[in-house]
Amino acid sequence: MRKVLQAIAAAAVTLAPTVADAACVPADVAGSWRIYVTTSEPGTPFNWSRCSFVVNSAGVISTSSRCVDSSNATATVAASSVLSLGTDCRITGSLYLNDNVPPTKYTITEGQVSRDLETTSGVGKYPGTGLFTFNGVRR
Repeated sequence: MRKVLQAIAAAAVTLAPTVADAACVPADVAGSWRIYVTTSEPGTPFNWSRCSFVVNSAGVISTSSRCVDSSNATATVAASSVLSLGTDCRITGSLYLNDNVPPTKYTITEGQVSRDLETTSGVGKYPGTGLFTFNGVRR
């Protein structure tokens, strides 16, 4: 009887779906996110920003979303800012911030959303030699 119970327990653990086994779908990026960003360019000091993004199920970031940097300057998100989430939970996309004319394009080159869909982190670039890292949590 003990071996039967052990076999059943092992099968239940092996066959039970887990969050770690779950795949992402593009709509999983939808929701409200708090994102923290560090930017860097050669010859300039590091800068950080905190952003509040609202993303729809198509990955479009709402133009009501905004970022505030370490000097307290605020920039809103411009139209055409879109994120893509792969089935492997890899995130890519482009974010346009109204911090210059024309808006500055920030490109996520490699990012990941956690399998539980609650956190994200990654790296990217912006015009010239600008680089950034980000991490965030679902709100």
